[in-house]
Order: sequence, then C-alpha cells, then structure tokens
Amino acid sequence: MKLKAIRLRNVKKFGADGVVIEGIGDRLSILSAPNEFGKSTIFEAVRTMLQQKHNAKNKHTRALLPLSNSGGPEIEIEIEAEGQRYRIWKRFINAPKAQVTNLTTGEIVADDGNADDWILALIGADAESYGPMGLLWVEQGASMNQPEGGADLLSALLEAEVGVLVGGDRARTYLQRCQAELNQLLTSGGKPKTGGAYKDALDELAAIDASCAELEVRARQAEQSAVELERCERKLKSLTDPEEAVRRADLLAKAEEAFVAARQAAGEVELLTARVQERRRASVDASAQLALFATQTDAAQKARVRLAAIQQDLRAQTALHAELETSLASAQVLARAAKDRFSAGRTARQAAEDFESARIAWTQRERIEARLVRAKEIEDRLADLSTELQSNKVTAKVYGQLTELLRDFDRDQARLDASRPVLRAHLTALGKDIVRINAQPLPPDEIRLSGRTQIELGDLGRLEIETHEASSSLEAFQKSELALAAGLEAFGCRSIEDAAAKAAARQALQLDQASLSRELADIAPEGAQQLALLLKQTIAKIPADFKPDAAPPEVPADLDALERAYEAAEADATLKTQELSSVREALAVLKSDERYAVTRLEEAVSLTGPEADWSVRRETLKAAAEEAARQLAAAEEELDARQSASTDLDTARIARDRLLEAKENLSQQVASTREDIGRLLGELRSLEAVGVHEQLIQARATQETCQRRVVKIEENIAALELLATTLAGAQQRLKDAYFKPVEQELQPLLGIVLGKTDIVLSEAFQAEKLRRGDYNESVEALSGGTREQVAVLTRLAFGRMMARQGTPAPVFLDDALVYCDDDRLGAMFNALHAASVDVQCIVLTCHERAFRDIGGVQLTTGNWSV
Repeated sequence: MKLKAIRLRNVKKFGADGVVIEGIGDRLSILSAPNEFGKSTIFEAVRTMLQQKHNAKNKHTRALLPLSNSGGPEIEIEIEAEGQRYRIWKRFINAPKAQVTNLTTGEIVADDGNADDWILALIGADAESYGPMGLLWVEQGASMNQPEGGADLLSALLEAEVGVLVGGDRARTYLQRCQAELNQLLTSGGKPKTGGAYKDALDELAAIDASCAELEVRARQAEQSAVELERCERKLKSLTDPEEAVRRADLLAKAEEAFVAARQAAGEVELLTARVQERRRASVDASAQLALFATQTDAAQKARVRLAAIQQDLRAQTALHAELETSLASAQVLARAAKDRFSAGRTARQAAEDFESARIAWTQRERIEARLVRAKEIEDRLADLSTELQSNKVTAKVYGQLTELLRDFDRDQARLDASRPVLRAHLTALGKDIVRINAQPLPPDEIRLSGRTQIELGDLGRLEIETHEASSSLEAFQKSELALAAGLEAFGCRSIEDAAAKAAARQALQLDQASLSRELADIAPEGAQQLALLLKQTIAKIPADFKPDAAPPEVPADLDALERAYEAAEADATLKTQELSSVREALAVLKSDERYAVTRLEEAVSLTGPEADWSVRRETLKAAAEEAARQLAAAEEELDARQSASTDLDTARIARDRLLEAKENLSQQVASTREDIGRLLGELRSLEAVGVHEQLIQARATQETCQRRVVKIEENIAALELLATTLAGAQQRLKDAYFKPVEQELQPLLGIVLGKTDIVLSEAFQAEKLRRGDYNESVEALSGGTREQVAVLTRLAFGRMMARQGTPAPVFLDDALVYCDDDRLGAMFNALHAASVDVQCIVLTCHERAFRDIGGVQLTTGNWSV
C-alpha cells in the first residue's frame, strides 16, 4: 500500500476549509512546516482513520474534534494497492459515515461497517492494534522508542524464509532438563548451598567486588569531572565570543525595527478589512435580490398552469356527479322492495327457531338439576377441608425446615459433648460402693463432665472438678436449641414426631381436596352458583304455554333466495352511495384547490409585476449584482496585496521578545557555567587528595586472588554447565538464522549511518545491543541521538523486508530526527533514500533549514475545496 494524497476537514485546528496534501511520491516525500502548523494532527488523523471504525466514539476519535465548529471530523486519503487506486473517506462523531471507492474503475467498493472491515483487512490491523503502523509509523515525541507489538507480524513473514520458530521447542525442552539437573547441585533459587566453600568464596569475592566497584566509581567520577570541566570551559568560551555578541545585538536591533513597521501596517490592514466586509455584504444582497426575483417569476408561471389543470378537472367531476345521483335513486327503490319481502320470511323462521330452542331447554333441565345437587355437596366438603388445612400449618416445606433445625441441634450437641472432658474410673468392688459422683452411683462406663462435679470418696473426702465449656461450642448449642424450640412452637408442635404426624395429616387432607376439586371441575367448572344460574337461564328459555308435542311453525322455502336478493340490492345502493360521496369529496377538494390556486397566482403577480416587465427588471438586477461583485474583488485584491507586503504584528513581536529572552538566557548560562567550573575544580582536588587510584590497584590484586579460588570450586559443576552452554549455543545459532532476514535488511542501513556496526535483536525484534569493534553496547546506554537513529533504521529495515515479502506498507515519521548532529543527519538522509527504493517513506518535520538538502518530493499543502 502507498499513500498518494491526504485531506482533512474539521479536524482539531483545521476547520471547514481543511487541509490537503497532494502528490505524495512513491519513494521519499517530505512536508516541512513550522511548529503549530498541524503536522502531528495530520499524522494522528490518518492513523485514527485507518484503525478506528467510523462510528467509534472513544478517546481517539474525540481527540480529532474541531476547535472552531461542531462539524464531524472528516479524513480522506488516496492510496495505491495491488495495481488499483482507491479513495478512502470517513466522517466521525457527527453523522458518521465511511466509504471506499475504486478510482481506477469508478465503483464504490464498500460503505460504513463494510468499509471499516475492508480497511482493517488491507492494512493488516484490528480494533486493538495498529498492525504494520505500530511497527513503521513514528509519532512525535516517540522517535527514540523501539518498535513494539510487531513480533507476531514479523514472525509470520519470516517463516517463509526460515521455516522454524525462534529457539525451537525441542531445544528449549532439552535446555530446561539440563537446567533442572544443574539445579540439584544448587539451591532452588539458583544459588550455592549455605555453609559450603563455594558460598564462602563467593561472599568474599562479592565483598571485594563491592569495594572495587566503589573505588572504580570514584575513579570514574574523577575522570568524568575532568572531562566535564573541559566541556564547561569550552562552553564558557563559546558563550562569551565577542563576534557572536555583536551578531546577536544586530539581530535584536533589526527585530525592533521590524516590530515598529509591522504595527503601522496592521492599522492599514484593519481599514482595508472593514472595506472588504462592507462590499461583501453589498454583493451578497444584490445576488440575493436577483435569485429572489427568479424564484418569484417561476412561482407565478407554475401557479397559472396549476389553476388551468384544476378547472378542467372540476368540470369533469361536476358531470359525473349528476349522472350518479340519478342512478342512486333507482337503486334505493329496488332495495326497499327486496327488504320488505325478506323481513316477512325472516319473521316466520324466527318463530320456528324459538320453538326448537324451547324443546332443547326442556330436555336439558333435568340433567342440570342433578349436577347442581352433587356440586353443592362437593363445595360443602371442600369448605370443611379448607378449614382443617388452615388449622394445620405444618407443610412439607415447614417439616423439612424443622428437620434441618433438629440436625443442627444434634450436631451442635455432639460437638459440645466432644469438647467436654471424659472421666473413666476403674474401681474395685469396694470402691464402687463408696465412690459417688454428684451424690449418685458412678456409671459403669465413661462420663463427660460439665460445670462443677463433686466426687465423694467416702472417708477419704471428696474431689471437686470445675470444667469450663468451650465458649464457641456452648454458644452454638444454645442457639440451635433455642432455634429448634422456637420453630416447633411457631407451628404448634410439641415435638418433631408431632410435627411429622401433622405433616402426614395435612398431606392426606390435600389429596382429598385435589380429588374433590377435580370432580367439581368436571360437573361444574365455574361452581355450583354458576350452575344454578345456568338452570335458571335454561328454564327461562321455555315459554309458559310450551307444548313439546306440538308441530313446529313452517318456514318459507325460498327465504335464503330472498335474503340474497335483498343483500345484492342493498350492496348496489351502498356502492352507488359511496361513489357519489367520493365524487362530492373530490368536487370539494377541487373547489378548495381552485380558490387556493387563484390566491397563489394573485400573490405571485403582486410580487413580480406584469409579465411584460420581467425581462427588463431581470437585466437590471443582474447588472447590479455583477457590479457589486466587481467592487468586492477589487477591495479583496487591494487587501491581499497589503497583507502580503507587511509582516504580521504578532510574529514581529514574538521575534523581538524571543531575542530579548535569548539575551537574558545567555547571561544566566554564563553565570551557571562559571559556577559549574568552580564546583568541578573543588571535586577534583578532593578526589586527588584521597589517592583513589592507588587504593583501586591494591583492591584489584585481592579481587584476582578471590576469583582464582572461585574458578577452582566451580570446576566441580563444569560438566552440567558445558551441556547447558552447548544447548544454549545451538539455540542461539537457530535464532541467528531466524533473525538473518531482518539483519540483512538492517545491516546496510546501519553501515550508512554508524559505519561498520553489528546489531543484536531481542526475541521481540527490538534492537538490544550494538557491536562496534570489540565492544558490545546496550542500546539503552547509547546517546539519545544514536538511539533515535537505530529506532528509525530498524523501522526502515522492517519496511523493506515487508515489501520484499509482498506486503508493502509506508514508513511515516513525524519529527522523528530531532537529536541528530549535522553529519549524522546527512547520513540518515542517505539511509532514507536507500530504503525508499523498496518502501515509501513520508517525513514530517519542523526543521525546514536542516531538511533543505534531504531531496525527495517536497510536499505542499492547500485548502480542501468541495
């Protein structure tokens, strides 16, 4: 994927006019712009648009909200991917929307949620990670950070090159077994056994190491103080350079002159701005009058056409109304005649139905009377059962609860007994007659003592034993005893056996109640009272003079035919009535429309005047609008010319104040540097008086003796360490082969910037160490500039490797080279050009002068016009 264009609107400082970056090259492209222009906003907006869903409302999307209006942030980019060119557009927060368009074919590829999924699939990211962007994009302030979160992505690419995972599971397994055997000779923490010669030697060596380390620190402190003193002296010389002082004074004088000129020009610009605003209002008013007249004339023409159409429809509906009134009168006469014939037949049929209903009621009366007697008997019995159930409250659930309380009581009593001391007496026959316990004969078996116990020993006296119950057991027993008694009392039970009897009796009553309820539901589902009402209703259906043996009344044979004839005549009359009603409604609507159309036409003509004058009036308004636009353009041109020729007042003020502040800062730096020189001279004199270097030589001799002693002891475990080293070496060789594709891409770039340098990568593919000559240097110990350069070069190497594997992604740097000196910056420019042969590189910077010689495509910005 390659970025070709970026467009933003309503994003942070970019308001409705937005910003556009066009013409992004396939290799190296640079956007140089001053601080506060919005470069980091552009970087953040593009990354958020690619990684966040269009309807997301989180900290990433809300951070893009505009400062000057309430519009939704809009971001649009154009990319090239797989030989096609696409436009990706999203709007967040307000009326969120997303769309992907294939500019090569002109078709819309995806909308909204489908567009979000299409984008994430394209860049290899998801809602929780940035995918390749996390590896290759560097935001402002993070230039020294190593790439994070890319191990899985790079591992997938490198499997095609190596085919195994770093380290290998088998090698790790063997190494772990070897370490387990080695740990048998040491403590579980990997330390020597306490009390052994190895531990004593190590302790002695640690003590001398600490002494050496302290002396080395003090020696390095002396060396560093000397180096720092030299640096401060050079700095003081640079700060007090006479030629530089003259140059700064000249710059300050010129800034004062520019500030005075800018203040005068600002007054002139203010007057011209007021004139432009006045002429803009005049131009808008003239254009509005012309547009209003065009709208009014168009409305008058449409009103005249509409009135003619309404009047034509009104004439047609009037004729139809007269025709339908005649037809309706004839249909109503026929319907009344059919109704009379049908009413007579229906009266005869009703008499026959009443006779049949009385005959059926006569038959049902006896059966209902028998069911009513049985239903009353069942209801009386159910009432008695309900009374008995209300008096017996021991349900199965209650009985279960009481049983649970009994179990708790038995358990707590057993625990209390178990906590009491046990007395076992083994007496002779004479002793059994003499010894008494609490004035009672001694039991034959053991007895548990509680409270105060008296043991009488005849003539020998007596023993008193005072025991104290275990407070927790006694308290639990008392609680469970009270709970059981309260539960039995609450349901009227004397004992648990009484509760069991009552529960069984209640269950038997419930069975009888259920059986009688089912029988009552069969013979009287709604109860005896409702059955009695049914009997009364059945008797009411039998006339007092009814004779079941009499012949039923005769029903006309053609009654159904009479009914159909009546319904047809009635339906025909109803249909004609509806048709007539619809026509009347249409006539009312047309008359209302006619009145409204006449009114609208009169209003339009009153606004526009006679149609014959329209052409002259239109040309007059058009000429006035053109003249107002011409005067506005002239005023704007004059304002632009004056603004271009003058310096911004705030800029001139800031420049002057900056130089004044720099002058004050310089004075403070000179004073501070002189203080540092005095302090460093004092430190050097103090360290030289102690003899730090002589003490260090003596300590190192003692350290060497201790080290030889430790080496001799460690030969006893060399065999296992040799095996562990062999396995670790094999694992390292496999790791080196796995990392080789990454190092092949990174090594040439390191050579451009740092010379002959090897790099060591961690298992997370982060730069860990640099090898220069015979020295290994931790990346964290390097200077800020070198760490920044290594971090950027590592990303360039990742980008080249991904491009060669067929998954290209751009490297995007936002002010990422801020700690380079002049020579290193030029070398980094060369590295960027070398990498851009395979991967697209986009650089945002505020250092316009320093990046003037970088080459590549120099990007410019403009407004985003609709």
